[in-house]
Amino acid sequence: TGNTASLTKAVTLTAQWNINQYTLNVYAQFNKASRATAKTTTYERGTTGGTVKITSTGTAGASATLKINYQTSTTIVATAATGYTFAGWYASPTLSSDNKTVTAWGTQFSSSASATTQNMPTTGLNYYAKFEINTYTVGVYAYYNKADSTGTFNNGTVGGTVGFSTSVGSAGTTRTNVHGQSVTIYAKPATGYTFAGWYYGNTSSMSSSATIGAGNPTNGVYSYSWTTTDARSYSAKFTIN
Repeated sequence: TGNTASLTKAVTLTAQWNINQYTLNVYAQFNKASRATAKTTTYERGTTGGTVKITSTGTAGASATLKINYQTSTTIVATAATGYTFAGWYASPTLSSDNKTVTAWGTQFSSSASATTQNMPTTGLNYYAKFEINTYTVGVYAYYNKADSTGTFNNGTVGGTVGFSTSVGSAGTTRTNVHGQSVTIYAKPATGYTFAGWYYGNTSSMSSSATIGAGNPTNGVYSYSWTTTDARSYSAKFTIN
């Protein structure tokens, strides 16, 4: 049905169709430390781990939305925050009941932080950027000298022991620490030895001054703490009395 009219001369009629647009959504998902040496297996929504945007000129945030013409594509961009690594775009992860937390990722859509979407279908598109909190290997080692070789330091427990707890007991040990979490190393000199400070790295080169001074012990055990932002090791220097 519609308007009708009597024609008295030839006319041309033109039909016009507008292409449909459908919604593209992108989301930023991050995990975090559950304790100093472990991280969560679920990924919350937010900008803690990084930001997302649609096209290089879009606004970055925890999410972005744009109407896209049917059967066309565009660029989505993820930028990791300090302490995080971008770990891929996903199109159909498993979400919690609030639709904001990823509980399982499924198949990766793209490993590139700047990715081209699929051509827009009639159902719209959703993409989720996975931001993984970084972990680092940290280590602590014990070095000692001997009476007949005061300038040479060897790795071992003769002069004392080290560890990540006050029980110490090791010549050297490592562990994995989550970004932004505190780690404390401990050193306890053996009888006849003195703790002479911490040196950066797993090294027997003890000729220069200590990276961190000895400080004061608690119950005979020395310690040093820092916040993890990179992989690093320290060596405890034990000198014979």
